[in-house]
Amino acid sequence: MSRAPERTCIGCRRTRPKADLVRLVRAGDGRVAVDRDGRLAGRGAYACASVECLTKALAKGRLEHALRGPCIRPTGGAESVLAEAGRHDESMAS
Repeated sequence: MSRAPERTCIGCRRTRPKADLVRLVRAGDGRVAVDRDGRLAGRGAYACASVECLTKALAKGRLEHALRGPCIRPTGGAESVLAEAGRHDESMAS
């Protein structure tokens, strides 16, 4: 029996199922976008669907290191990334 694919959050460094994470993609021009369907081309990185992890993931240096190049971060911070991903803050869920 195979296991679900797992990825490491660039915010908290915990390994979690890929489906539980938000994928961020750096396009050729350096802009970072949320990849809702996991199908966008470009280098990708994953973060937990929480404001805390996304805030760490979007910090200067961390995103550039994970995506291996200069990045233009999404405007609006962690809350806007969660909204664009169509997710709620999982750290607030019971």
